[in-house]
Amino acid sequence: IRTDITKNKEKELALRAILEGTSQVTGDLFFEQAVKGLSQSTGMRIGFIAQINKSDHTLLDTLSFWDTDHISDNFSYPFANTPCEKVQQNEKAIYTENVAGIFSKDLWLKENDIVRVGFPAPRAR
Repeated sequence: IRTDITKNKEKELALRAILEGTSQVTGDLFFEQAVKGLSQSTGMRIGFIAQINKSDHTLLDTLSFWDTDHISDNFSYPFANTPCEKVQQNEKAIYTENVAGIFSKDLWLKENDIVRVGFPAPRAR
């Protein structure tokens, strides 16, 4: 029982930190604070928030990209055969190990030594 309470408290504190970091900001700064809070609270080294490219629906454009300890440059990438494709299909995409092996065509995962990935947020409609 103690473990469950501790995990719930950690989740509560993480959510509170994200909400406090984003409650007073809008636009790009909102996404920067959100991705920073999500990445740090989940222990992810890299995190991003992305949307489908408006002119090329095979690409995702990052709105904010967190890398280790800072916001980094946004980029676009094809999302076929990636964990992001699962999210776009309204499927859960939480992988706790070997994500680069599961999505072997996603070279970005290998190049950045990504071991685990999670997309718990539902797709906006």
